[in-house]
Amino acid sequence: MDFTISHMAKGPAALGSLLCSLSWTTKELHCSPTSHKAVTLAGIQGAPGGDKSYTTDTRVGKMRRRKEGRKKEKGKRGRKGRREKKKKKIEEKEEKREEKKGKQRKRGKKRGKKREKRREKRKKRGRKEEEKRKKRGRKEEEKRKKRGRKEEEKRKKRGRKEEERRKRREKKKRRRREEEEKKKRRRREEEEKKKRRRREEGSRNKKE
Repeated sequence: MDFTISHMAKGPAALGSLLCSLSWTTKELHCSPTSHKAVTLAGIQGAPGGDKSYTTDTRVGKMRRRKEGRKKEKGKRGRKGRREKKKKKIEEKEEKREEKKGKQRKRGKKRGKKREKRREKRKKRGRKEEEKRKKRGRKEEEKRKKRGRKEEEKRKKRGRKEEERRKRREKKKRRRREEEEKKKRRRREEEEKKKRRRREEGSRNKKE
């Protein structure tokens, strides 16, 4: 058993690459780095006691394995197997349909609930709007009344002020009139005094 190591690899591919690099006396193996997965100690062709079902080529190995798998399932390939498969498919479809229906039902319920919620919200909003409107109306009415009261007060105030002004004017007029009458009376009195004095003086002169 004469062999030489031609190259070494690092990492998980180390074993495969080592096996690939073994050079047997009977047969020399040439492996690509991708085929390391397929290479096992028992699976090397030409190795003493090796399993001949696997080759060193990955693709071929895969094909062989697939073939073997098909052989195992051969029993299900008949008419009976086909019928069973069909049944299975139909059952699966039915299950899926039922699931879908269930989901749709749930969705329908959800939609109904959502619709109900939206309706409730709309009603609530409507009630709130109505309350707001009423409140606004009440406030407007109160404002109007307040404005009316203020206007009335202003009018009264204005009336009172006008009355006071009129009274003051009348008072002034009365005082002026009284003063003028006083002046006239004084003047008259003075004139009468002068006349009396003159008369007295005249009568005195006559006597003399």
